Amino acid sequence: MARLFVALDLSGADGAIAPLRAPIEGIRWAAAEALHVTLRFVGEVDDRLGAELATRLAEVRGAPLDLSLRGAGLMGRPPRLAFAGVAPTPPLLALHAAVEAAIVAGGVAPDLRAFHPHVTVARFRGGDRRALREWAERHQDFASPPLPVDAFHLVESRSGPAGAVHHRIATYALSPGDPAAASHREAVR
Repeated sequence: MARLFVALDLSGADGAIAPLRAPIEGIRWAAAEALHVTLRFVGEVDDRLGAELATRLAEVRGAPLDLSLRGAGLMGRPPRLAFAGVAPTPPLLALHAAVEAAIVAGGVAPDLRAFHPHVTVARFRGGDRRALREWAERHQDFASPPLPVDAFHLVESRSGPAGAVHHRIATYALSPGDPAAASHREAVR
């Protein structure tokens, strides 16, 4: 069984989120290679369903897009993570809808939750909750320069001692109108 999700890689956005980083007791900032926008969390699937989803996702078409980070906030009660919001532009929403359709066509139940694109920038355990709330208030108007995205990925998440480790299963290029644009590349394991 594999725990899968579909995401946009933002590992190159570490510099864009640098203004959000602050020394707060109990906070663990995300490593650059962990930065991503989840388009669809799939969950635990067997190898057969994973292969079917990889094939369905290869049929998704979309143009390269620019993402803009907008605002920052906290999730969980008590707060467990800090995030930067992502502006829900029409190209991003269209890609999300296409990915969702492919996942459902592959045999997974529809995700009935609203899509709120964001990047998890930190995890929080204990520590100074007041400082964390002040951080969220201070960065509510945060904005990044445009971040170019030219592919999306099928990713496996594995739990490890230091947290989740992500492994790309397949990469799909974004290129308008090119039938060969969605490349389905199996990652070397």
